[in-house]
Amino acid sequence: MKRLLIKLSIISIVVFSIVLFYEVYLSYVPTSYSFKKSLLEARLKSTEVLILGNSKSFFGINPSYLSSNALNLANVSQTLYYDEQITLKYIDQLPKLKRIIIPISYTSLGEQLFDGKENWRDYFYLKYWNIEFPELPRYNIKRFSLLYLFTPITSLKLLLKDKRTSMIENIDTNGYFYVDTLGNSYAISDKLGRERVAGHDADYKELRVASIMRDLESFTKQVTQRGVKIIFITIPTYDTYNKYINRLRFDRDIEYIKQLSQKYNGCSYTNYSNDHRFVKSDFKDNDHLNFIGAKKFTEIINRELLCVDTLKNLRSTMQ
Repeated sequence: MKRLLIKLSIISIVVFSIVLFYEVYLSYVPTSYSFKKSLLEARLKSTEVLILGNSKSFFGINPSYLSSNALNLANVSQTLYYDEQITLKYIDQLPKLKRIIIPISYTSLGEQLFDGKENWRDYFYLKYWNIEFPELPRYNIKRFSLLYLFTPITSLKLLLKDKRTSMIENIDTNGYFYVDTLGNSYAISDKLGRERVAGHDADYKELRVASIMRDLESFTKQVTQRGVKIIFITIPTYDTYNKYINRLRFDRDIEYIKQLSQKYNGCSYTNYSNDHRFVKSDFKDNDHLNFIGAKKFTEIINRELLCVDTLKNLRSTMQ
């Protein structure tokens, strides 16, 4: 019995030491969340344009091609809730902020991370941005353990420096994620587009729509009261995606955004989802631009939205 207790004690010490090692090690591993937070905090005094949104803007808007000092704070699967909370957390520390670009995608007005298979991302926002989704359970182990949050397999890959597991590889210092064109011909098809839309339909919860709309209007009011303009846009997606969406639902959501933009001074909405200037070689897959498409799209935003707005402001000050 004594030997058994000694063996169990040794095993417990070893397991505890391994877990402790990983917890300490993972606390130093940069993630897209910690990296973007550090970028924002380093540029608080100089940022003029914030780019928010999910992977569509993360991959599809490159601040290098904007004439203003811009920072891309988009992230994979980032919802409007986190767009709003990140902005409101820092807006009073951004003295030069003039515009916020907020993409509205097919699922924006009906999606919360908490409801889907990527709900683990809620804990990354809690850990690195200190932003907590109100419905998160108080005693989930992901709140307290990085090893469980990253998962043991990913943690081991990070320790072994598996480049495929890099959390910030291909992210520029302006927040843009570089996506190559390699393999896009295999990633774009009617079959994959239909499957992608089906997945997004599953993420969209009609019961969430009213509260998301209410929060977005409150956010819009708070931002515009500070003299900051909001540019709502819908980013280009390829025909193999567009043909399968629920057009009635999306048109309803877009109509709400149009009404919101008209209600608050300084807001605008432009829909580029079916823009025929974009061809297959501009896309990574059915609903994401690659670096070629991102350059083209960002230059369009700069020319058609930012520069035009700047010219209007200049004319108004001269009158």
